[in-house]
Amino acid sequence: KSTPSELLDLSRDGLISVDSTRDHTCKIDQEHRRILQYGGRVEKLPGDIGPLRVWLRNEKSPGLAMTRSIGDFVAKSIGVISLPDIQVIELVYKYSVIVIGSDGLFEYMNQDDIAEIIWGNKHQSGFNRPAEEVANSLVDEAEQRWKENGN
Repeated sequence: KSTPSELLDLSRDGLISVDSTRDHTCKIDQEHRRILQYGGRVEKLPGDIGPLRVWLRNEKSPGLAMTRSIGDFVAKSIGVISLPDIQVIELVYKYSVIVIGSDGLFEYMNQDDIAEIIWGNKHQSGFNRPAEEVANSLVDEAEQRWKENGN
């Protein structure tokens, strides 16, 4: 998965999230087709577990849950590319937080969940809580949701 990010706009009512990237997964038709065109296979883990993954046609590897990656030469041979999507966003004063994370954060939490956690942490502390502590709250919540979903 590419590094998704979101911008959080501080308003009178809390944080409003603005999605600024998209995931690169086999759920996106264009990404899925590219893997198949390069001879890869797209399937979930046996037992229909987890997200769609990229596999070599006749092997149980690499099993990536993303269609873009840097430095994976096996996956590159079956259509996993390193080309990023680039979006230019003018950062203005109203964006108070930028969240950059991987599927470990974004798999079971959407942008509104993340905004709520950040707003709650910042608001409860009078906006004086260190960013690292707020980030740790996000990681803790993401880990809990992964466990709840059987991962």
